Amino acid sequence: MGEAGIAALHRWNAAELALIADFLERGRALQLEQAERIRALTGPGDGREW
Repeated sequence: MGEAGIAALHRWNAAELALIADFLERGRALQLEQAERIRALTGPGDGREW
């Protein structure tokens, strides 16, 4: 991480960074869950190979 990245992190305190990290992790988990849900909607041989 370069100086610009370090400077950006110093703008927030530990609690704020934890909140941001939690938000990002929940969003990532939701995307994975939705991708799995969508994959389950496709049946074998429907021409949509993921």
